Amino acid sequence: MELLPNTFLALPNDKEKAKYVVLPIPYDSTASFKPGAREAPRRIIWASKEVEFYSSISDFNTPSGFVYTLDELTVYRDSVDMIPHIRESVSELLKEFPKRKYVFLGGEHSITSPITEVLKPKNVIIFDAHGDMRELYEGTKYSHACNTRRISEQNTENILVYGVRAVCFEENEFYESQNKIKLFKPNEKEEFLHALNKLSGPTYLSVDMDAFDISIMPAVGTPEPGGILWQDYMDFLSVVKSRGKSMDILGFDVAELMPIPTFHSPEFMAARLVLETIAAIEKPKDK
Repeated sequence: MELLPNTFLALPNDKEKAKYVVLPIPYDSTASFKPGAREAPRRIIWASKEVEFYSSISDFNTPSGFVYTLDELTVYRDSVDMIPHIRESVSELLKEFPKRKYVFLGGEHSITSPITEVLKPKNVIIFDAHGDMRELYEGTKYSHACNTRRISEQNTENILVYGVRAVCFEENEFYESQNKIKLFKPNEKEEFLHALNKLSGPTYLSVDMDAFDISIMPAVGTPEPGGILWQDYMDFLSVVKSRGKSMDILGFDVAELMPIPTFHSPEFMAARLVLETIAAIEKPKDK
């Protein structure tokens, strides 16, 4: 029996053909409740080998060699070392694979801010159950609980966060003092999509899997009830397709999946989410 390559969708790596480059980042050192997200990149890639190449939702069939999967990024335990390491690695990635789109598999959500610091998007779209707007958490400003705050300090113009249902008092005070970040609760989908339709230019997408309701995504480190459902994400992708090139998505990450031994549907859902996101970017609706 021939072994499948250890790549996303088991596609052969082809540097010349690849339009998307996947970098697995198995880092979860600032996990505040329970670690385990470090296992997610490997499990997502494992599950993707059983996912169909074809998205019937977007009518897009992933060509051979379309996605290039890199080896897992070396991880440092301390965030003071890891965050600059991610930043430097993404800079090197852009040099080695210029003019591609980039997919990052976490790992915890703190991976996003060094990525956006390098990619320099005008807009950042985040799916998350939490505000992640703390100045410091457990002694570090690079905690997953500070991710959105760090992104807001960069040269982004708009940060939309959908699925939020857990913020602390400190975060609420900060939120009311600024106008760059816009938070949307799960029941505010129409308001979120309306704001989304106003965005244009270079955009980065970050999906913390705890944005989804625990009924369909229990495998996260900090679960919160009352989250979004799969169709909500598909409705978001429908807007992405309708906007086409006017919303130039530079890349995206999937973070905070914490695989549960013997229960595999969460990593299959994450793998499908990656495929459907790529398909939506690649198959815009006809204008």
